[in-house]
Amino acid sequence: MYNYYLRRLLGVGGFGGVFLAEERVREIMLRELAVKLILYDEDDETNDQLNELRQATHLEHPNLVRAHTAGACELNGMDFLYLVMEKGEYSLLDRIQQQPLSIAETKTLIRHVAAALKYLHQQGKVHRDLKPGNV
Repeated sequence: MYNYYLRRLLGVGGFGGVFLAEERVREIMLRELAVKLILYDEDDETNDQLNELRQATHLEHPNLVRAHTAGACELNGMDFLYLVMEKGEYSLLDRIQQQPLSIAETKTLIRHVAAALKYLHQQGKVHRDLKPGNV
C-alpha cells in the first residue's frame, strides 16, 4: 500500500489542486512526488474522471511530466481522485520570474512544448490548462 503525505500546495487549476508530497513506507521516505487531488463528481455516470486518470498514467513522452499511478481517497469526509506524478524541479513561471529566457532558450522551449502537445493530440487529448506554471 502506498502512503502519500501531502506537504504543501503547489498550485490550483480548474480541475484540482497539486501538492508536494512524500511517498513513505513504514515512515521511510522513498521519494518526493506531486499529487493532484480532484474532487470526485458522484454524478459522473460515464466515469470520465476515472478514465482520464487511467489514461494519464499511460502517457509517455520526454516532455511530459510522468504520471505514476492514480487512485481514490477520502479527506475530511469528501471523496477525491488523485494522480501521483513526478515532481518537476521548477516551472517556466519560476524560471521567467528570475530572469527572461534567451532567444535560444525560447526556441528550445517552444520545440519541446510543441512536441508534447503534438503527442497529446495524437492520443486524442487536449491539455486544457497550458500556462507557465504548468510548463
